[in-house]
Amino acid sequence: MLVCDSTRHASDLLASMLRMAGFRQITVAENVSAFTEQIGHGSFGLAFLGDHPEALNGAALVRGIRTTEAQKGRYTPIVMMFSDATQRSIVLARDAGVTDFIRKPVSPAILAVRVEQVLSRPRPVVTSPTYFGPDRRRRDATFKGDNRRGS
Repeated sequence: MLVCDSTRHASDLLASMLRMAGFRQITVAENVSAFTEQIGHGSFGLAFLGDHPEALNGAALVRGIRTTEAQKGRYTPIVMMFSDATQRSIVLARDAGVTDFIRKPVSPAILAVRVEQVLSRPRPVVTSPTYFGPDRRRRDATFKGDNRRGS
């Protein structure tokens, strides 16, 4: 696990909750630059990124990680944590390639549920000219109608 929140205290608290949930290998990044460097190694099963005053746009940070082909961590699931989540900020983060979201303050129960969801049901990676990241669809929508594309 890789953890980076807006303050060291918040990051340490999240790391402590992850340890209580049974995870032992947790790296706390001091800041956004350290997060970007650490995730670039591509050795994490899951990363948590909080909203940071120093990162003007967390979505832009995630988009940069996802779209850089040399970035080993571009496939790492990233859970974004929001202090003030608005529909607009969630849509921007989702469209940048964030895997999932948590609204702060984070409780151990919510954290455990979110980790279980992300790790037990990984979504396929989608690559297109304008997007790289986890499939944004969260449910399997069965098409009803005529198959006009042929067999």
